[in-house]
Amino acid sequence: MAQKYSESGIAFRYESPDLICGFIAFFIAIVGYLWTMAPTVSFWDAGEFIAASYSLGVPHPPGTPLYVLVGKFFSLLPIPGMSDVTMRINFMSVFFAAASIGFLCLLIIRLMKGWGDESPSLSEKLVLYCSALAGSLIAAFMFSFWNNAVEAEVYALAMFIISLTIILSFQWYDHYGESGNNNRLLLIVYLLSLGVGNHLLCFLAAPGIFILVAFKDLRLAIDFIVMALVVFLFMNFTLWSVGLSHEMYHAILIVFAIALTGGLIAFMWPHPNLPFIFAGAILFILGISVHAYLPIRSFLNPMIDEGNPETWQAFMDVLLRKQYGGQSVVVRRATFDFQIALWWKYFLWQFGIEWMGKITKVITFTPIFLITIFGVIWHWLQNRKTFLVFMVHFVIMSLGLIVYLNLSDSEVRERDYFFVAGFYFFCVWTAIGIYGIGSWLKKEFGEKIAAATAIASVLLAAIPVYGNLDGARRDHVYVPYDYGHNILVSVDQDGLIFTNGDNDTFPLWYVQLVHNVRRDATVMNLSLLNTPWYIKQLRDNPPNNMDDIIKWTDADILGLYPFYQPKDATFSIGEFFSVTNDVINRLREEKIPNETIGLLNSIRGKEYKNKTEFSNALREHLSADELGSYGSLILNSARDDKIRFTVREGKLITVKDLAVFHIIKNNWDEETDTWKKPIFFAVTVADIDDFRPWLSLEGLAFRIVMERGDYQVTPDKTIENLEEKYLFRGLFDGTPLDANTRKLISNYAAAYARLAFNSRDQAQKSSHLVRTPEDSVAVYQKRVDAVKWMKKAVKFTSKNDTGSMIWRSLGAMQEEMKDWHGAIESFEISLTYNADISFQVTLLQMIARDYYELKDYDQAISMIERAMTLSPLDDRLKTMLDLYQKERDKAIKQETEPTAVVDDSTAVDDSTAKPQE
Repeated sequence: MAQKYSESGIAFRYESPDLICGFIAFFIAIVGYLWTMAPTVSFWDAGEFIAASYSLGVPHPPGTPLYVLVGKFFSLLPIPGMSDVTMRINFMSVFFAAASIGFLCLLIIRLMKGWGDESPSLSEKLVLYCSALAGSLIAAFMFSFWNNAVEAEVYALAMFIISLTIILSFQWYDHYGESGNNNRLLLIVYLLSLGVGNHLLCFLAAPGIFILVAFKDLRLAIDFIVMALVVFLFMNFTLWSVGLSHEMYHAILIVFAIALTGGLIAFMWPHPNLPFIFAGAILFILGISVHAYLPIRSFLNPMIDEGNPETWQAFMDVLLRKQYGGQSVVVRRATFDFQIALWWKYFLWQFGIEWMGKITKVITFTPIFLITIFGVIWHWLQNRKTFLVFMVHFVIMSLGLIVYLNLSDSEVRERDYFFVAGFYFFCVWTAIGIYGIGSWLKKEFGEKIAAATAIASVLLAAIPVYGNLDGARRDHVYVPYDYGHNILVSVDQDGLIFTNGDNDTFPLWYVQLVHNVRRDATVMNLSLLNTPWYIKQLRDNPPNNMDDIIKWTDADILGLYPFYQPKDATFSIGEFFSVTNDVINRLREEKIPNETIGLLNSIRGKEYKNKTEFSNALREHLSADELGSYGSLILNSARDDKIRFTVREGKLITVKDLAVFHIIKNNWDEETDTWKKPIFFAVTVADIDDFRPWLSLEGLAFRIVMERGDYQVTPDKTIENLEEKYLFRGLFDGTPLDANTRKLISNYAAAYARLAFNSRDQAQKSSHLVRTPEDSVAVYQKRVDAVKWMKKAVKFTSKNDTGSMIWRSLGAMQEEMKDWHGAIESFEISLTYNADISFQVTLLQMIARDYYELKDYDQAISMIERAMTLSPLDDRLKTMLDLYQKERDKAIKQETEPTAVVDDSTAVDDSTAKPQE
């Protein structure tokens, strides 16, 4: 069959059963992916990819132009049941991922067909097709592949191109010598270069394909090297020429082209493959030319225009990812042992192993792993050429990527998706292992046993389905859309908001561009503010250009660079005037007469928003002579900054810091004494300590205010956002949420908790001022509100330290309300969220105290005894235990003492004992 075909010169051709098996794999995969496909945007890059595809924008370097163009095509397709453009772009991943699985099934069939009898029996066919189906379906539902298949990501299209080119390479191998067969290789060259416009992963298929070609035609493989050299020299000349004048560039290009062409013709003439070499080089350049999309669209200034590749230098910077800095494969960012262990962790993820119990791990992972190892051996024994081809594919896309990517031990997110192709090829050997076992069973135990085992082997695909279903399901996940929407609606009309990274920026771009929500708001990503092109875009690009706020020229922007603050410097915004006690003391030190100072008492403590207002107030109270003598001194003494902090010597000041200072300072209008535009920070921005005293929480955003304070919150605005404007779909219906999503939604918990603490603090302050029953009711209502908001906060918590503290705070507030049962319940939940011993001991004491208030002494003692097992040397626990035991004994004694009988005839009438009116 396949191997025998190549030996006999008869071309391998797929038969109908082969194609049916491949279609079944495709169909099962696409059904599974459609079932779990995201109905809307997902976190990380998906929001940017969807928005860029919809609007034909330029996403982050290297720009992925092929993905954007194909995404735009899918967004226009009239797909039944997918009226939303986002679903259609998500379906693009579904389709290409499922097609990759179909191709994998066909590829496995191609490898194994011919290893058995020339006229296979029904059982042998079952073994062949079931093993191919099992291997491809295991690949389909591996963690990384499945996750990439159900959301807008580049990896499904990359795997489609990789699998298609490998199928084509084997088609060329099997039809070697036929007329026009080399056209398949030219198509492969074009697809691989075109695929670079989606992801560089596509090009990693080239080495394995090259080896397959070399096995069949070494001279042609050498021609491939020559072709690659032509392209390499051309591309390197292009990179080297950056910065040359147009005239010099074109002159050198002409000389280079003539010299290269002449040299190749002289070296290779006469050569039958010369047209093939030049055709391949031209096709490669045509494929890579998809990147011309980037400057073409950038010139039109789309809303998403990352890198602004309008000049040749900027274009090359985008392609070479200069924005992310250089990377060395020699200087390791983490130990190689760590990087291997990281890959192994991601490998175990593919079967759901990471989150399974120990016994389940053994039961599920061991069979697949052992079968695959057997498959590697069986493949080597059956056909060493194709074994080497696939070993090259696997090693390059696993070990090769480990070396090249050089992942650090502090990546901002998990990077399992980089290795998806290696995991995909792993399943080829899983299928071969099943086939090898089936062949051995047929030989040893007969065809029925072999056929039954092969059919049962398809059920192995249930292992990754079982392990990864919760992690891959996106079908009810609306959190990313809602998160982007909720941040945007937190911003006032025409407002500005600083965001931190991917997950608080891309969903906002998506909601603005695709759903036309709050396009008036300007999103300013702090990471991108380190780049000159982004600052220029914020300044110049409509509709929300900030030329009245960003006043730097192009030269100013290009001159920005990070530095260490050489000495303490003050940052200040706005001014106001107020005669405070400190001002009075300073005036006395300046020997201003007490009579003059006394005249200022009537305006002491009042705040005037500008110099004019304060000067007018002084004129009303001071004489002209006093103003002439002391007016300037009083003005200078009473002046203060609304926002002022010190940037300390030695602090690293980045370009984004300079941009933030510049934007905030120039957004303040001195004439109107207010902001030109409302300005906010997203709550996900961490590095805001300098501004924190002037931030007031309003849900998922901090507003910059002019009043200094600690942990400020604007209750009315926060309540309006949380209770009326925000969307919370899919958070409370049992939909599985990953760790990143749970972390982000904890910001909702933080907002509700801040409301609760604010209500509690108001209650505590007001409790000292209670004078009437109405005052008592108001204080009580504030405590009720505190508990109400904290109960809403705990709904958004996860089992972590933050969640445990929020539950603990709820319990403390319930204690203040003397709701002992509620407090106990909250504390017990908090116990399950935090395993820290000291935390557990403290909570157990609090629970014991509440049981004591309920006079449930047995439970109180039980809690203290639990605490003592954790901290046996704690004297406080011994004291509490002794107290509770005494109280219990006292209560028991009172219950067992006989009750005195009262003679009614001798009872005194209370009415006679009362004083008479």
